[in-house]
Amino acid sequence: MEKLKASLKIPSSFDWSDSDPCKWAHVTYDNQRVTMIQIPSQKFGGTLAFDVKELSKLKIFEVMNNQIGGPIPSFVGVS
Repeated sequence: MEKLKASLKIPSSFDWSDSDPCKWAHVTYDNQRVTMIQIPSQKFGGTLAFDVKELSKLKIFEVMNNQIGGPIPSFVGVS
């Protein structure tokens, strides 16, 4: 999650400042594993420069309608 955070330009109105990503808005965890990232239409920028496979329990990944560029990460190996 820290790699994802570092790769994005996060809008000032959005709070991902807590050192515990389990407390970040629009991120859902189950047993300390990320299961959902839902940040559509939130004015994010940057790129998705991280390995989605590291989030092995990710089921929902919504980033549409933002200003995010670059290649789409591979979801091979993600359930």
